[in-house]
Amino acid sequence: MNQEIHVIVSSFNNNEITILLLLILLLVLFKPLRECFVGIIKIFTEFLLKNKIIQAMLFELFLYFSIITFILYIIGFWNLSLFKDSILWFLLSGFVLYKDIIANRNWQDTMKNYLLKVISISAIFEFITNIICLPVWSLLIIIPIICILQLMSSYSENKNEYKNVYILANSLMTIIGIGILIYTVFRLFDNFDILLQEDNLKTFVLPIIYTVAFLPFSLVNKTFAEYYQAYKRLSWRKDIKIPVNLKYVYKIYQFCKLDFEKLNKFLFFLTSSNYLNKTTKIDELITEYKNRTTFFEYDSSCVGFEINKILNLFCSIDLKIDDYKDIEYDEGYGNYYGEKLLKMNIRSFDDIIYSATGTNQVIQKVEILYIKNKLTPKDLSKESENLYLTLCKSIHEFCLETKYPTRDILKDEFCFNVCKFKVENKIITLNDQITEHRFSIFVKNPFYSNYYKLNNNPI
Repeated sequence: MNQEIHVIVSSFNNNEITILLLLILLLVLFKPLRECFVGIIKIFTEFLLKNKIIQAMLFELFLYFSIITFILYIIGFWNLSLFKDSILWFLLSGFVLYKDIIANRNWQDTMKNYLLKVISISAIFEFITNIICLPVWSLLIIIPIICILQLMSSYSENKNEYKNVYILANSLMTIIGIGILIYTVFRLFDNFDILLQEDNLKTFVLPIIYTVAFLPFSLVNKTFAEYYQAYKRLSWRKDIKIPVNLKYVYKIYQFCKLDFEKLNKFLFFLTSSNYLNKTTKIDELITEYKNRTTFFEYDSSCVGFEINKILNLFCSIDLKIDDYKDIEYDEGYGNYYGEKLLKMNIRSFDDIIYSATGTNQVIQKVEILYIKNKLTPKDLSKESENLYLTLCKSIHEFCLETKYPTRDILKDEFCFNVCKFKVENKIITLNDQITEHRFSIFVKNPFYSNYYKLNNNPI
């Protein structure tokens, strides 16, 4: 038993030993921190004891993790020297990976990012610095200094009065980082064989194995969770009287498969459509959904902007509307709408919202909404204003193919016609703190044509 404990303890590197020592020192010296730490443990424990779903999820995760580890042990890859690395991966990466795939709609990018993370240059560099570490005594000095400098940098960022502090903190961290890099490179030349030792190579390969093994497991659980939620959403709407059963949900799966965005759009259609008054047959509903969400060619009487061009415009200026979706339907007339909030700096209270409104034939209105808040620091407020002006200019010049108006849209309200379109700028003072700026380009006399000609090459 003592030998096994010695193997596990000896697997800790200098970086990890230093962090543990500093953490113990802080908990011993600072009573408020110690009380906070104990409080966090109590809250977390109570949360786990009361939440049966989280208990089941953690049990499932740990069971799968244990099976993978046992298989690695059977084939001779895993041993006790990897115990610490396995537990750290499960706590710091495995649970987060599983949660991100379950929570994120775009699961493909999430899986790709995690794979790249464990085989990237930064992963290789982290592996090297964990093998060739600075002495513990030097890390006990360097790590607190880096923490203090990082706090100084974070606090002084975007504050003009502390600009010199921000520059100094970042410069010192850069110097320390370069120093550690030089030390590591010189040690690497003398101890390169250490990296090629079997146990050390296993510590590098182990996260890759766990990550690759957890990806399909997480995806299977996500698929189950999404379609179980679909089942619950459909069975909840008793007024719609959809004959929900496993066969019904399986047909939805055959239509949507692993496209969970498509699944949610289809569920929105199922639970809000007037068409359900006519039928609840899933095959007919799928056919109707396809008809309503396929973009069509339009005749010359349909005034507006081509859907793909406008949506591509938003993407070209680093914006994206995920959904240009059906929000209303009545006897062949479709109303479509897409909106997105542009996230500003974390210290900014300003909001910029861009949107497109129209039909499944044309977009008949594009709009940029800027909600200016006086609580936002002046430098960030200036950034918001410049971004708003840039977006308005891009939309105007692209949609109307004319020069951007010389009027000051932040101060002057105006409305003028350009052929069949109208350009409108409104400024509304909502209260002492908030002013709303709304720049719109729209069709003067929009109408919703029922002349739909299916396009063989839909947008």
